[in-house]
Amino acid sequence: TVGKSRLDDIQWSYKMHIAPYLDASRQMKSFTKEDIEQYIIKLHRVKISESTKILIWQVFKMLFQYATMHDYIPRDLTYGKKYIIPKEKRAKEERPYSPEEQQALLSYSHNHPDKETDTYLAFLLTIKAGLRLGEMIGLRWQDIDLNNRTITVGEQYNSREDCRTKTKGGNIRSIFINKDLLAYLSELKSTRTPSPQNYLFL
Repeated sequence: TVGKSRLDDIQWSYKMHIAPYLDASRQMKSFTKEDIEQYIIKLHRVKISESTKILIWQVFKMLFQYATMHDYIPRDLTYGKKYIIPKEKRAKEERPYSPEEQQALLSYSHNHPDKETDTYLAFLLTIKAGLRLGEMIGLRWQDIDLNNRTITVGEQYNSREDCRTKTKGGNIRSIFINKDLLAYLSELKSTRTPSPQNYLFL
């Protein structure tokens, strides 16, 4: 089982380091490149694990990509920017999440749904299917075969060009859909109104 301290850490990280920075009192349209740089500096200074900081940054970037796709903001200011672990901390921090930690992320995001971004789906696609952020954002329903339980990944979303481009290396791969992901995708397809371009995250 996941310890209470670990669950508290996940909840605290999300609430304290993403939601307050992107709440209604701070319009994303007013962000500048300097604001993004300051946010990265802020993450470096916070006394939490580097793996948690990377997770926070990934979700932060996903929100900006989502806002760009919906024309809430003219361009994605996080494009091309990365949170880089300090060299002296890399050896200690570079490890995959344990199965218990992965399940904690899934449980929390499922029980605390985001009204604008389907964080639970994003975590499912990352943890259960191994998709990268750009690949997730670029997914369309025609890439998903629920009958044969496969996702075909050959393109990713390019926020700068606002279009789908080939994945790095141009390779096409087929990914098996496990039972948890299958159940959620089946539910979404039957209840969600498709977007004009048929994207999962629109």
